[in-house]
Amino acid sequence: MSSLIQAVGWDLDDTLYDRNLPYLAVYQYMEENVLETGIGFDTFNYFYQMNSDIEFRRYTDGRASIDQYRNNRVLMTYAQFGFTIKKKDAILFNQKYEEAKESIVLRPGTKACLDLLQKSGVQQFLLTNGPAQQAHKIDLLGLEDYFSEENTFISSQLGTAKPAIEIFQKVEECLDLNPATTLYIGDNYEADMLGASNAGWQGLFLNVHHKDAAKVSDTITICKDMDDIYKSLNSKLGGKK
Repeated sequence: MSSLIQAVGWDLDDTLYDRNLPYLAVYQYMEENVLETGIGFDTFNYFYQMNSDIEFRRYTDGRASIDQYRNNRVLMTYAQFGFTIKKKDAILFNQKYEEAKESIVLRPGTKACLDLLQKSGVQQFLLTNGPAQQAHKIDLLGLEDYFSEENTFISSQLGTAKPAIEIFQKVEECLDLNPATTLYIGDNYEADMLGASNAGWQGLFLNVHHKDAAKVSDTITICKDMDDIYKSLNSKLGGKK
């Protein structure tokens, strides 16, 4: 095995699977059954995800409960577009998301990347922001052969969240990792890539949100899909797989 990477960490949401798909189903349900806003999904989802990040930080800091975090991000998004919905509608939104995410599937090409690393003897782990329920997605995605309780790290259980350097250091300590030979793969440039880089890790940036490449550090490899991730991993392993 190449000494370039000895351990690879994966983000979960929007990396191993496309989180937009269950949210699209929820958006369509709300438009058809609760409130027709006429706002396109891409626009709605952009602001929703931004508000979700804001409310998640409040939850992580102990300034909001998990229910407040989930409901506020919905209420805030509708309010930004000039619509007022009731709390029960925000609860319904989240209920529909819980139902929709039961059907999540891996991004095309993901399993080939996981198998490549597994066959190469590279240590793999999962590091994700979110509540403890994130672990259920491992079962939904059929990832039990790759990620166990021992190599799954969820921010709510660690008391800190990406991009804080502390969460990366806690993973290093638990798994006895060498930062220089640890690689992290994620879709969020600030939380995943800058967080990992500040911890001294290498990074593969799955740029599914189309961030301007000129704003990405030249020390971080940009990949447009899992095929690119596979090629980059294969190269770091010596190109023999």
